[in-house]
Formats: sequence, C-alpha cells, structure tokens
Amino acid sequence: MVSLCVDQQELSRAFELVGEMKQRDVERNVHTYTALMNVAIKCGQLQRAQEVYNDLLREGCVANVVTYNTLIDLYGKTGQWNEALRVIHQMNASNIKPVTRTYNTLMIACNTSGQWQEALNVYAEMVRMGHAPNTTTYNALISAYSKAGRLEKVMDTYKEMLRTGCERSVITYSALISACEKAGQWQLALNLFGEMLKEKCDPNVITYNSLITACAQGAQWLKAAEVFQKMKNSGCKPDVVTYTALVSAYERGGQWMKAFEVFQEMQQQGCRADAILYNTLLDVLWDTGISWAQQRAAQLFRQAMDEGHFRLLPQPDSKPPQQQQPSEVAAAVAADDSRSPSAAAASYSKLELGLQGVSPGVAMLMLHCWFADLRDFVQQQQKTHSLPDKILVSTGRSRQRDHISAVLRDGTLALLASWQSPFVVSSADTTTSSTSSSNGSNGTSRLEAAGSAVAEWLLQDRVQQLLNPFAKQPRNSSRGSNAAADLATEAALEKRCKDAFASAKAFEDTHNLSVQNMGYSFTAARAGLVAAMLEAGAKLGCRNDVVHDAVLLMDRATSASLKVSAGTADTGSLLRPNTVSRCICSSTIVFACNAVNLAELRPMKHVAPLHGREMLVACTTRVLLLVYGSRPESGAHLRGLVSVPLAQCRCYVLDAALDWLACCSC
Repeated sequence: MVSLCVDQQELSRAFELVGEMKQRDVERNVHTYTALMNVAIKCGQLQRAQEVYNDLLREGCVANVVTYNTLIDLYGKTGQWNEALRVIHQMNASNIKPVTRTYNTLMIACNTSGQWQEALNVYAEMVRMGHAPNTTTYNALISAYSKAGRLEKVMDTYKEMLRTGCERSVITYSALISACEKAGQWQLALNLFGEMLKEKCDPNVITYNSLITACAQGAQWLKAAEVFQKMKNSGCKPDVVTYTALVSAYERGGQWMKAFEVFQEMQQQGCRADAILYNTLLDVLWDTGISWAQQRAAQLFRQAMDEGHFRLLPQPDSKPPQQQQPSEVAAAVAADDSRSPSAAAASYSKLELGLQGVSPGVAMLMLHCWFADLRDFVQQQQKTHSLPDKILVSTGRSRQRDHISAVLRDGTLALLASWQSPFVVSSADTTTSSTSSSNGSNGTSRLEAAGSAVAEWLLQDRVQQLLNPFAKQPRNSSRGSNAAADLATEAALEKRCKDAFASAKAFEDTHNLSVQNMGYSFTAARAGLVAAMLEAGAKLGCRNDVVHDAVLLMDRATSASLKVSAGTADTGSLLRPNTVSRCICSSTIVFACNAVNLAELRPMKHVAPLHGREMLVACTTRVLLLVYGSRPESGAHLRGLVSVPLAQCRCYVLDAALDWLACCSC
C-alpha cells in the first residue's frame, strides 16, 4: 500500500498508512521503511527520507540491497556523493553484495554532484566485480565522459552500445546530444538526432533543449529554429530553457527581431521567463542601438525587477533623516534594529548604484533607468537639493583578465562623458590606483558627483530627452506601444536594406574595371570629367574622398559598355564635361551625400541615413540608369541637380536602387 503512493506522490497518505500500522500493532519491516523512503524521495522531501532511514535503524531493521540503493539515491540528490560512496563499503561490511543497479545509482549520484572522475572509478569497480553494464550504466558513463569533456570516449561508448545491441533510450540520446553541445559539435548533434528518429525513439524536452543549445553554440540559428518547429509539431511543450536556447541562437545569428518575437510567443504560452532569459534578451535588445528596442528593453528590465530577477535600483528617501520628526526616525530605527539614527543619516549622505555582476547591456539599462528615476524624484520634490550629498556609480573591481568589467567600466565612463555629466572618478579610486596596479588589478571603477550637481544636470532639457524613454512611465515616445507593429516596420525596413545592398553588390560585381571596354574616347576625356567632379564636389561641400569614390564608380559604369538610349544624348555629348557626363558625375556626388530628391523616387519614412560604399553604389546605379535608360527627359532633369542647395535636398535611395536595378539590362 505504501509503495502505491509513489505514483500519486501522496506522501502524507503514505505516512498515514505507516501510522495506522503502528496503531494496529502491525509489524513495520525493512520493506515498509524502504518504500516510505522512496515515496519521500519521489515527492522531493529529501530530509524526511533521511528521517525515515534513521527510524529504520532505530527500529532495529536490517537494511537490504534495495534500502542501500535508495539511500545512495538520496545522498546523490542531496549532493553527498562522498556519503554515497561509503554506502558501498557499508554494504560489503554487512555481507550484502552490490548489484548492477547499485553501481548505476552510485554513478548517477557522482555525476549529479559533478564528480565525473568518481563515476568512472565506480564503473571500473563494477566491471572488475564482473557486472555486465546495461542501458542505465552506459547512460551514466556517457554523462561522465561528457562532463570530462571527452567526446571521443562518449562516441566510443555509443558505438559499444550499438555493437552489443544494448537498447538506446531517450536518456541515451539526450546525453549524447548534450555531450556534443558541450563540445561545440552541432553537426554531430544533428546527426545523432536523426539516428534517434530512425530508431523510433521519441525526443523529450531535454533532448530538444540540448539540440537547440548545440545549434546556438554553433551560431546556426536557422537550424535551431527548425528544431524548435519540429519540437512544437511533435507536441513536446517548450519550457523556459528551450526559449532561452532559441533566443541565444537568434542573438548569435544577429536576428534580434526573431529573438524578441520568440520571447513574446513564450509569454503568450504562459511560460515565465527566468533571470538567464532576461539577461540574454536584454543584451540582445540593447545592442541593437534602436531607440524603440532599447525602450522595450527598459520596460522588460523593470518587469524583471518586479519579478525578483534583478536587484532593485537604489532610491533616495523622500525625506532626509535630519528633516524627519523624532517619531519618524524612531519608527525607521524600530523597523531595522541594525540602524541607529546616526547610521540612518549617514546612509542618506550618499546613494550608490552598483553595476557589478551583470552583463554590459543590463548594466546600461540599470544606469539609464536609475537616472530616469532620480530625475523623476527631483521633479517631484521640486528642488535641486533633494538628492543625497553624494551620488556614486560603481562598476566593480576590474582585473587584468576580467574583460567584461573593463568593457563595463570604459562604456560607463564614455557614456557619462558624452552626456556632459558632473561625474568624475572617485578620489578614493585615484589614491588607490597605484596600489591596485601593483596587485594586478586596475582598481575599483567608481564615479562620484555632488547630489545638487546631479539634480541640476538631470533637469537639463537635453538630458531629460535622453532619459524619457527609460522612465517608469515613458514620455514622448517616438513610436507606439504596439510591439508587433514596431517589429513589422523594422522587419520591412531591414528587408529593403538587404535587398538594396544585394542589388548594389550585384552591380559592383558585374561592373568590373576594363580599360578596353571604356574605349579611347572616354579615357581621353577622363581627366576633364574628373576635374568637373572635383568642381561639383567643391560646390556641394563634399570631401575629396567622396569625389574619389564617385570617380571609381564612374569608371565601373563605363567599363560595362553601356549603350546610350536613343534621344538621350549622342556619344560626343556624353564625353563633354559640361553636358550629360557632368550631370552623371555631379549627380553621383549629390546622391552620395543624400542631397537629391528626384520626382520619380517614392518617399520612404523612417529610413536612417546610409553611409559608406554600399550607399554610393546604390546611388550611382540610380543615376546611371536614369541617364542611360529609356527616358529622354532624364538628361534634362539631371542638368539642374548640381545647383540644388545641399540643405534643401533629400534622398531615399533604397526604393530607387531596387526599382531601377530590376530593369537594368547591362
């Protein structure tokens, strides 16, 4: 009866049955106590299981092999691997021979405690004693070799299972795939997953999690997404580990929008995020550099704080101790016996934000949100002396090998300097820097400023605009609160950018420099064309390197042996610097500077300015196709571009590059 309580995990019922046995004077033997131990372990009540074993000994019952196996399992789950090893000696001393299950349970106990070397020793002892390994043995052996980082031994064990015909279970393949994940062998992990499916062995959530993590480690986000879809199609429910692995895969693949989408899906499925997932996602969103994504990250950070995944940001008291009534001070001291009135006043004299122990992205979010909270506090108090005397920001002690701390320190210093904040390196840090250097440390990076100076700084219009998106109630958000709409807009823009750059690259690849294709007429007139480009560049205020890129692009275009459409211009006029060729060259520079607004171009909203070679290629492509295309009016339209004032022009190049490259026949 007691054993039946295991399936229903009815621990209280099991204890009631044993109590009834005692009341009715029914003998309680080793089987009774062993079964009760097992029920307690299955219900996660490990302390009670230990108490039951102690009761067994007090009752004078002699433990059998099942009891000892259960005791080893108990020690393994409580991390007492050394006690588990002693059980074997205790069994031998009691003339009770360990069985295969005993060794298997002991290997699992050692693996659970991270003692893979002891697990291998147990296996060696098991073989020496003549016990044949079974599936559970091999599974534990694979796990031990995996923890040791010995993938070759993992695969040798798997091959031995195949050779001996030993059954492979879902635990076997999950352990194999986990070993591949730890070794960074995502391809081998996928191959083993394929073998698993061939053997009609159904994967579980642990299998899928290990496989997605393996793909993430190899930056194979497409494979990770494919495995995730198979998981859902199979009816296996993802957990927070699954979503964390998938977010990590998207992060490594540069797919931040997909990472955010899968987080939203997780929330819709009712799966709660943990600190690991929040850390990963917040870093992903912050690193985008996109304002609405960082604002969303701030909202999620505050949500994670409310859920207890991050420590709360330090906040100033609404009323300093020196301004409080005696009764208020007494109440504060009564609430915290460790604080005296003088200690309360001392604690208010400074307010410090510690950024230690978090990733750079989360640290930046903490800093922005904290300053936003301080700004709101100052505005509520309506006075600049409402903050403590000293405000400090600490990034922790940065050691020579601590890359993250160094990045965090440098990033914080650069950010506060760019904001023209009153923060300076703490005087205490300055005096201890030489000592820290001699100890192999770069010192504690702590910045400080007077509370009144910080309050005045926070109330500056420019600073307020920077902090508005990070307030508890974001102000003057440039975008709506609809995350799905934001993602859709961003995805459309990203696709347009990728398509435009791909088209521009195709143009560059197909327009290689060729003096033979340029022809004698062009090469003879090239010097005059370059002079015209320099003149146009000077009028537009362009740098010489922009003109230089325009010359290179002009050479590429003429190398393509483009034919002039009828009615546009004759060959002679094209080679005259003062006519269409001048327009080509001048327009190239104009486009390169985002300084033209052709009537044919459809306006594109929310397009950030493009820079670099890709933009030059896209712009020049548009100009060349207008000139060499089938539109006679293009030449006349282009002639007036060089005189267009730079400040009055706009250029939306992406749509143009796509539309006109599509009809390019060169």
